Amino acid sequence: TRLPQLQVLGLSGCKQLVHEAFGYVRKCTGIRALYVSDHDGLDDDCMKFISELKQLNYLDISGANPVSSKSTSSLGLLTGLVTLRADRCAMIAADGLVDLAPLHNLEHLSLAGGEFLEDDAFKDAKAHWPKLRYLSVSGCPLITDKTFTYLACLNALESVDASGCEGVSDSSLELIRTEFRALLQLNVTNCSKITAQAMDRLRAARPLIGIISNR
Repeated sequence: TRLPQLQVLGLSGCKQLVHEAFGYVRKCTGIRALYVSDHDGLDDDCMKFISELKQLNYLDISGANPVSSKSTSSLGLLTGLVTLRADRCAMIAADGLVDLAPLHNLEHLSLAGGEFLEDDAFKDAKAHWPKLRYLSVSGCPLITDKTFTYLACLNALESVDASGCEGVSDSSLELIRTEFRALLQLNVTNCSKITAQAMDRLRAARPLIGIISNR
């Protein structure tokens, strides 16, 4: 409360923070960006305090555990968020993303390393996140071509990182070749089901897409 002009607060990796600390954080009404990644004690109560920061437009909770389904419902209250980084948050799965439906201003969503994240998390992507420009599902083992069928309707989507997603194949590249008109960058490194032939077809048809790949 003594720092009314504070706009950016970094607490990443602070292992010893207690609930009282987040109680003070919620009183900092000027904060626009909050970094609390790799925080072992980011429980439901802490997330409830964070959800009161209605002015937030950037939040990084990557690797912060435990983050439960109750915590994701708190995230849904932050309707001003433009960027949400929730990499390596094991409890964020398809049902958890339903709680993020009200975040209509999201432009940047990173869910890399989500071991329980499934395709159906994105089935209503256009209705939930119509402004989405960047998405990372890197290293999410349950993500397949089905995710790309859901993402095809996102007219603002410029960048997708699906590196390390073993379920992504040539079918996704064929869809990108004809859809995804705004796409400028694609990372499909270590997607073993993607062939060099499909990659060549995509590069020929969409030369303006910057592609990162092993092929």
